[in-house]
Amino acid sequence: MAHPFFKESPFKTLISFYKLIEALEEIAGANVDCHANYAKALLLKIERFPV
Repeated sequence: MAHPFFKESPFKTLISFYKLIEALEEIAGANVDCHANYAKALLLKIERFPV
């Protein structure tokens, strides 16, 4: 959602999910409960997209 006051900005916005993916990998490796299964499912969905 663009803010109406700033149509152009000198800044380039970059979003990184590296820390999130790293945390999901740690949870998936635990194999403790349903959280590990959920993390594995999310990792399978995002592996199609390059870093």
